[in-house]
Amino acid sequence: MWDRYFTVTFYFAARHRSDLVALPIGADLQRQAAEAEMTGRMLPLVIEVHDVPDVEAVLEVMRYKLTAK
Repeated sequence: MWDRYFTVTFYFAARHRSDLVALPIGADLQRQAAEAEMTGRMLPLVIEVHDVPDVEAVLEVMRYKLTAK
């Protein structure tokens, strides 16, 4: 939690990068997924939640996370 926003971080295996880029989550998050450096063996996707569209992006990524194998 920060002043007026909070962050949500998801971690994915590298094989999920192309799927993350294809999600309807906004150009900035798609770019982040495409360019993110690996943290160990995991790909981090950090979403700053300021407003409703950001919450929708979190839900979209969460839905993907639940189905990704």
